[in-house]
Amino acid sequence: MPKCLLYVFSGTGNTYLAASFLKDELEKLHYEVDIKKMEGDITSLDVNAYDVVGIGFPIYGFNPPQVVPKFVKKIETPKEKKKLFFFRTSGEPFMWNDVAARRLAKRLRKRNFELILDKHFLMPYNIMFRYKDALAKQLYLYLKSLCKLLAMQIQNEENEGTNYAWYKRPLSFVARLVYVVPYVNKAFYVHVNKKKCNNCNLCINSCPTNAIYRNKKGKIKFNTKCTVCMRCSMFCPQDAVRFGMLSHWRVNGAYNFKKLEKDENINPNFINKNTKGYFKLFKKYFKEQNALLREHQIPLPIEFKEDEVL
Repeated sequence: MPKCLLYVFSGTGNTYLAASFLKDELEKLHYEVDIKKMEGDITSLDVNAYDVVGIGFPIYGFNPPQVVPKFVKKIETPKEKKKLFFFRTSGEPFMWNDVAARRLAKRLRKRNFELILDKHFLMPYNIMFRYKDALAKQLYLYLKSLCKLLAMQIQNEENEGTNYAWYKRPLSFVARLVYVVPYVNKAFYVHVNKKKCNNCNLCINSCPTNAIYRNKKGKIKFNTKCTVCMRCSMFCPQDAVRFGMLSHWRVNGAYNFKKLEKDENINPNFINKNTKGYFKLFKKYFKEQNALLREHQIPLPIEFKEDEVL
């Protein structure tokens, strides 16, 4: 039985959801799958027991969260060449997201890994603004189908190559300024609203980088280990986290995907031929995914009306 290892960093759960769906689909294809989170203190990472390794992360400013490159440095060089794939999540379909894993791929190729796939999944924002339920449902349903597709491609050892075109790299390079946000944001007074906070300690206990703590006076404080994953602000039951200069962009409250999936009153064909404005940019993504799903004989997750077909 082939073995697959999925290393995952997920701020608010979208990338981990993708990993969970992928695990289910690979197990249907008789793979043994382990998921390991990129959290806590890690000294070394041995992948020799696995046939294929997947690395999943959300995209922040057209780059991986800073914790991911640090984690990848600790992956030991395998004795035999290993198949490698990436799966990335973000809230927008911009072409600059295509190069988010480029530097990781370059590093791992030098260490006996063969990159076969690099997938980008669109999922709802956890910052800037909240996606409407119809779009959140559409993205969730597509994620399920696309994880089935990815599992089939892994089994078939399909090699799509990469789309790390040179003209996509400059903006990605500039956008690495996101890595200094924790330092700058601390100066802009990231804090917890005392009047709203109920001292449940959820933010402290769930922070993936241990960036939140109580000082000697018992006040909740943030240090520069923060990777701007927005987990604390999204899941705070009192909406008490004020994220400095990003505070007005916070999204509080998780997307209840299972509830959305079951709600027949929510029409999931939010992105269709008639979509206009900003979300018109999403059409290309869905057209490409529909073509891949049809090519692999996987039913489309949404049936469009005749005048709405992409």
